[in-house]
Amino acid sequence: MINKKIVLIGTVIAGLFYVQLCFPLESTAGSVGKGEVGSFDKQAFISSADKKKTLELSMIDCITYALEKNTEIKIKKIDPIIANYGIRKANGVFEPSLKGYFEYDETNNPGLYPLLTGNIEDRSRRVDLNAGVEGKLVTNTRYDINFNNNRNNSNSILQRFHPNYESSFSGSIIQPALKDFFGMGRDQANIVIAKNNREISDQSFEQGIIDTVTRVISIYYDYLHHIGRYEIGEHALERSEKLCDIIKQRYGKGLVSSIELLESEAGVAKREEVLLVFERSLLKSEDDLKLETNLVDDPAYWNADLHATDKPLFEIKKVALVESIKEAFEGRTDHKSAMIGLKNKDIAIKTAVNNLLPTVDVIGTYAVNGLGDTYSNSFDQVEDGKHRSWSAGVAVKIPFGFSKEIGDYKISKLQKEQAILAFSRLEQRIILEVRDAVRNVDIAERSVKANKKTLHAEGKTYEAAKERFSAGHISTHDMLQYQESYDLASLGFLDAVIKYNKALVFLEKTKGTTLTANNIKIAGVK
Repeated sequence: MINKKIVLIGTVIAGLFYVQLCFPLESTAGSVGKGEVGSFDKQAFISSADKKKTLELSMIDCITYALEKNTEIKIKKIDPIIANYGIRKANGVFEPSLKGYFEYDETNNPGLYPLLTGNIEDRSRRVDLNAGVEGKLVTNTRYDINFNNNRNNSNSILQRFHPNYESSFSGSIIQPALKDFFGMGRDQANIVIAKNNREISDQSFEQGIIDTVTRVISIYYDYLHHIGRYEIGEHALERSEKLCDIIKQRYGKGLVSSIELLESEAGVAKREEVLLVFERSLLKSEDDLKLETNLVDDPAYWNADLHATDKPLFEIKKVALVESIKEAFEGRTDHKSAMIGLKNKDIAIKTAVNNLLPTVDVIGTYAVNGLGDTYSNSFDQVEDGKHRSWSAGVAVKIPFGFSKEIGDYKISKLQKEQAILAFSRLEQRIILEVRDAVRNVDIAERSVKANKKTLHAEGKTYEAAKERFSAGHISTHDMLQYQESYDLASLGFLDAVIKYNKALVFLEKTKGTTLTANNIKIAGVK
């Protein structure tokens, strides 16, 4: 009896250890405290408000800052982890289960046949201690292996031993012969779908990074654009002020009228106003960049002056429509996800076909038994295998009409048809989007070239006008017009260069090659 208690305690301890191994506890206690996520050091931001700093930022720096602390990416980064646990959950169907059973039973009844047995009271004491393992194989074979032991003692004259010990070692299997054997069963389908869903979550995570990188680059180019506009505004103001100084000198000598002096002063004022507009736009663009790169969350740099180390360049890149379409079909995450979705539809059809088969299960059991006046004698008989029992049979189950199964099959076929139509539509949309992006790059390139010619011509015109103005052949009003035309040409060329670079950025996003183009690799994503 003591040995049986030791075995029982050992079984319980082993079971608890197995549970702890498979499902480790994670701490969930505690509340958000100082320094944890969600805390906000207000005083740190206030203290740094009057401390001016300059932070140099390249485009790569901005991308790095954005990817490190972007909340949307942090959220999407959890999806592949969830998908991994989904795979583990689906595979868990085929993990074996340990089982144990202990029972002590004491029965006291009035004697049923006192004249025959001489017992006024029928008494029995029974102890059961069983253990086993059960589960299912990937072939959908269900198995159940048991090792059963009991000790029984009573005052019955019919009992052979007092007490008697019974032991048996048995096993049974149920093997599907049609449904779940020749077809794909639900459990196998869940595993494959879980793996496919992991790939879809990877694609979603990658698309989130592509969106973030594209947005950061676009905002960085906007920032460069506003810096360039401000610099052009400064040069325009400087030229206007020099012209005003010349007019003042001429006015002092009586060479020009007060009207020309007022025109020159108005020209300076107008350009000062334009420069203020450019400055306001530049500061707003700087804040947008800080927000996208999460610098607003850093007390040290939320109020810093940014200095962009990159310059907007015009480097012609060869863009071919056919090659771009091919790259899009290889790189687009929505295309990859849609292809995986089609695979899931195929799995649903296979599962539905499997369910159309009748259930035919081959069943078999086998056991060796022992009985003795001690547990040792009973167990020895089990080891000898002299007392065997077995059975074999077939269980058949055929639904009348297969209405549910046929309905599921038809639905899965129609859903696959829907998915194919949606996939074809997606491919058509990808082709059109790529063509439009390639067109925009081509138009932007030609626009840069045209604006470059305009800038060159306006520059020559302005230089010639300065010489004529020095000779007194051009009025102040005309000179201001020449300056304005040159300023507008400078702004037009800058706008065209920025639009060209942003068109290239959008083309990379449309092709799904943003990460490759920027040499960004995602750890843990296929």
